[in-house]
Amino acid sequence: MKLLECNGQTDPFQAALDNCRNRAVCEFFAGEWASRGRRTKFAVRFDLVPAHGWYVSPRDEWAYVVQKGRFSGDEAVWRSRISDPGSIHTKRGGIDLSFNLHSVEDFAVFQEVLEAQAGERREG
Repeated sequence: MKLLECNGQTDPFQAALDNCRNRAVCEFFAGEWASRGRRTKFAVRFDLVPAHGWYVSPRDEWAYVVQKGRFSGDEAVWRSRISDPGSIHTKRGGIDLSFNLHSVEDFAVFQEVLEAQAGERREG
């Protein structure tokens, strides 16, 4: 796959995606759901919920997620539903979370949680 260029330099997001060896990660970024996000230099950003954002970046064997802002019970939700609960860490003094997604099932959970959060915010 040809690397994209930004201002005459290699696109770091595309370079990371090209180095990815996890089919579930590659399929997520190639899929329709990822197109709902907005590309940044290193990630796809999802802003389905006001005051919350999720940045998803491809890595060699997984996708790295940074959740900006917290929602009630978020850490317990992720710990009980993703395949690598040991990857969950708080960031910025507990204001944010980070975790890894590895499988098709992890990406399905990610999508479900984001859509549920968006639905709760619309109803609330």
